[in-house]
This record gives sequence, structure tokens and C-alpha cells, in this order.
Amino acid sequence: MITFCASPEYILDTFNKFNLDKLKIVVGDKSDYRRDLSNKPELANKLEKLKREGKLIIYTRSSDSKPYIHTKLYILEKENDEILILHGSPNFSKNAWGSQHESVTEFHTNKNSKEYNEFIEKIWEVEKNYCEIFLEDLSKQIDNSDQSRKEVINLYIKGNVSENRNEIKEINKKMIEETKKIVNKTSNKEIENKISLSLVNFDKKTKEHLKNRHKSFNDISINDKYFNGSLTSVAKGFNRVYGIPNLIPTKDKLIFNHPNEKILMNKKLKNASSKINKNLSHIEEYLNSVDKYSSFDNSKLIKMYMYEVLLYFFWAPFNYFYAKEYKRNGMLSTKNLPYLYIYGEFDSGKSSYLKFLIQLISLDKVIEPIQADDIGKKKMRNLRNSMTTFPFVIDDIEKKKIHRYKSIFNNYWSNWSEDQYIPSLIMSSNDNRPKSWFRNRAKMIAFDMQFIDTNESQYESVKLMKKNNDIFRYYSQLHLKKLEENRIEVKNDDFLYLVRETFIDLYEYANKEIPEYFPESPAETIYNPEIDKWKKAFEEDQISFNQKEDTIVVEFNDSFPSYKIREFGRDLTGNIRYEIMGSKLVIKDPDNFKEWYGEEIKKDKNIIKSLKNIFINN
Repeated sequence: MITFCASPEYILDTFNKFNLDKLKIVVGDKSDYRRDLSNKPELANKLEKLKREGKLIIYTRSSDSKPYIHTKLYILEKENDEILILHGSPNFSKNAWGSQHESVTEFHTNKNSKEYNEFIEKIWEVEKNYCEIFLEDLSKQIDNSDQSRKEVINLYIKGNVSENRNEIKEINKKMIEETKKIVNKTSNKEIENKISLSLVNFDKKTKEHLKNRHKSFNDISINDKYFNGSLTSVAKGFNRVYGIPNLIPTKDKLIFNHPNEKILMNKKLKNASSKINKNLSHIEEYLNSVDKYSSFDNSKLIKMYMYEVLLYFFWAPFNYFYAKEYKRNGMLSTKNLPYLYIYGEFDSGKSSYLKFLIQLISLDKVIEPIQADDIGKKKMRNLRNSMTTFPFVIDDIEKKKIHRYKSIFNNYWSNWSEDQYIPSLIMSSNDNRPKSWFRNRAKMIAFDMQFIDTNESQYESVKLMKKNNDIFRYYSQLHLKKLEENRIEVKNDDFLYLVRETFIDLYEYANKEIPEYFPESPAETIYNPEIDKWKKAFEEDQISFNQKEDTIVVEFNDSFPSYKIREFGRDLTGNIRYEIMGSKLVIKDPDNFKEWYGEEIKKDKNIIKSLKNIFINN
């Protein structure tokens, strides 16, 4: 729809009154439509939600567009692809369609007609180029702000929200830049150093935030004009607010500004062959402990998955360089730099392994992950201000909490800038099937085992945890060198390939044999438990396939409950559309399914079995 003028209330009322599935409208007279929302927070809230869902899209004239859009055009699409076009003088208003004298020409056509599509291209697409999507800026502010949705909307409709300024992020960036300068000037065993920042032109609330962040720290001074404090107290403040320490990657250094110690993490490999060998052996000792203290179906597979998780942990502190390269190529997204999601039963050893890996990449300075019960939406949203690449590791998260934070997960890398450090997200859960929108943005690793909880297994686990291991420092030195050589290949679907290569180099330097379970390609592509479940169900005659021209119909036997059929549907990747119809699951993307399944779809075993029975009985 294109109109010269229309009020937001009338647009929303019409959308609701006629129960429309979707409405797109160009409003040609306004470049600042926000004023029409003044003192109407609920109207703004409803319009933003509908925009976010893709149901009601309002285009307003962009601020740099000189011509007004005076066209009045209404295009109505019916269920049978029939198109009704109304073109004439009435604007989209109650008066124009009720009490005024207007003229309209009516056209009937079909959605697939060549003339209609040429008309759309010439009229709709051209007019739309003068416009921008209304409330797109509000959506970004809601996703990126430290404040609640309600607070952001109230500020937005008053015109008090700056789209470009986040003062907390600005302060954090200044602190990190000062930290880098100090560390570059001093040795690894540096004396106490001070940071001094100007607070002129910063809001009173920002200054109060800094005072609360550093409350009870004796070596901090904050007044209306200046912030003065030690690196130690700055690190404590970051840790208090965000729950993770400062880890700052630079071109040739990885700076760890922990509250208790400041460390240059990268360490030269000279004369360190035996030390690296010992460190790698320690990792293998932990992985091999599953053979003695756990129950499983496939030992090699479990250890391969565990090593894959370790590789992600070692990649995460360097995510800044990958984000920079992906953005430069127009490919930065949560799909290309996914979260890590580890799932398994409650006694599968997930939590203990997370502790082991956190201690490994922090040199035992960080002891354990963050419990899911201790985080809320605000804390998750604030992570984008944290200016650290130390991974944010959440233990025992429920999928309902993940779904509650959908906007945060979906937009985590949105509007990322090259002067910004943000942590990668790592989660463990007992829930194996979050919704497809999340699975498409996550590296999913299954821990399909059960740890045997005895005094001996606990003793050995603690013993392994207590061993010193600085393999991450040697790894960091090698990995930074590869990054400096511009070795990131965005076309490679395996974003961890450079981490694998670095570990292979470490094994070679240590003159140590690479274990057979080391994943030289993504472990989840070597073996996928969901695919295995489908194949096992077929072999056991629980499901059968019926291939048609453009679909594959999966029939489940009578013993299958409906919730199990839904589980099989959720096993499929996001590019495989499906529909459940009673005891059948209709796959609408057969080519994608065949690629996922990994082998030719066999003939219906149930039919073959029935024929055998006929011949045997006769």
C-alpha cells in the first residue's frame, strides 16, 4: 500500500480490524514519524512487535529524500493468488474512504502474471527506495540497550534516545585502551599503574554507575570531572558488573587483566618442547578418564566431542579477529560465528569439563562457570558493553530461558564495531532440543555418556583439576602469529580450522603423536546423534520413507506417540522444512534432507517386510 498520509493508530486499527496476515505500507509525507507516537508508549510497543515479527512493515520517507511520495495505491492479495489493485485519489484514512468525494480505478490480475510483476517493480519498488523502515532504529536500541524494553520505548517516543551514544560502552572502551597503553609500556611483572579518564560531558547516571561499580575499592576516585583508579580496581569493577574478567586481544598480545594479576597470556615456545608435551598429556589424561569413570556407547566419539569443545574454548578469546574479517567480507552473523551449546543428561560430566576448560584458558584464575539461575536478561544484554573476549560460560541453562532471550541471541553480533570486544557464549544444558532458530546459530555438541559418581572418580577429577597447565599461553603465541599472517578464510565452513591447525603444530613441536580422537574436522559432522537416531529407527522398522515428486513422506508406526514424532521433526536442521500430519512427517525440502541424512533414502522396509511375509505364508 502507498499513501501520502496515514496515522499510526489508523494503520494498526485496520490491521487488527480485518485480521490481516501481513501489511506493508509506504507513508509518503513523513520523514519523522516518531512525533505521531508522542505520549503513546503502548502504540509504539505494539507496532514495534508487529514489525519485528514481519507482519506490519511501515515505510516512511527517509530524511535525505527530497521528493514527497504522493501516490495512492492499494494492492490486495487473496488466498487464490488473485490480486486486486485500487489506484486513485484517496489517502489511507477514515475520511478519505468514508465522507469525502474520491475516485478510484479498480484492476484485477493474478500474482504470477508478467504485467503485475513488472508493475510492482516499477511502482512499489521505486517508491520504496525513497524510504526507510519505521521503528527499525527503536528495535536496534531495544536489542542493544542496558535498559528494559519499556524504558527504551518511553525515551524513544520522547525523542531522548541517542542512536549513536552508549555512555557505558564509551567509558569501557576508554578504560580498555588505557589498559593496553599501560601494558605495552611495562613488563609482565609490572608495578601498579593508574588509569585517569575525563568524565566531562557524561551523564550523571553514568557517573553513578561507575561509583556503584567500584564501590568499596580504596584506590578509586570518582568526581564530576574525573575517574582515577588502578588497573586492579578497574578489573575488579568489570568482574563485578559482567561476571567475567578482562581479556584483551591485540595484534601481538593477549592481555589478561584479572583482579588478582595482570598477565601477558602469549608465551614464546623456545625450549618449551617437553613442557608442551606434558601439558598435552594432561589434557589427554582428562579425556581418557572417561574410559574408566563413565558409561558410554562409543569411547572414541565421546573424546572427539570433548576435544571439539576444547577447541572452541581456545578459539573464543580470539573471536575479535574473526568478527573483524567476517565483517570486512559482509558475512558477520551468529550463524558464521555461532554459540557453543553442550547438551546431555545431568550426570554426563558437562559441568566438570566446563570447570576444567575455564581453568585451562585462565591459568586457574577463573574457577567455574556462571550458573544459569544467576543471570537475567539485563546481564545478558550488558555483555555487549563488557569489552572482553573471555567467554561467558553458562552452566545448566534451560531452553525456556534461551527462548526468552531470543532477541539477544538473534542480534548478538548486530552493529558490532571494530573497536568493540564482546565474549563468545558457551552454554551447557540438559535440554537437547532448543528451537530451530537457536540451533541454526549454535554449534551443538552432545555428551552422550554417564559419569560413574564414586569417591575414586571424584578424587581423580579433583586431582586432574589441580594440575598446572599453561598450554593456552603457548597456543596463544602460535595462534596470534597465524592471525597476523591473515590466515582466516571466511569461505571455510569450519571456523575452527585455524585452531585445529595450531594444535597440530603444538603436537609436532612437542614431538608427540596426535591422538586418534583428535577432531581434524568438525566433530559434529563426523558423527551426528540425531541422524543416527533416524537411521536406527528405519532399521528397526519404526519409520518408513515414501518419496514423491517434491516431498518425502515419513510414516511412523502405530506405537509412536505424537510427542516422539515432534522430537524427530526438531532433529532436522533449519533448512529442512517439514509438516506433521497425524502419524506422518512431510519433508518439503527433500534435497536438503538427503544431504543431511548422508546416504540414499532406502526403499520402504515395511513394504519389503510385508511382501516377504506374503511369500513365506503362501
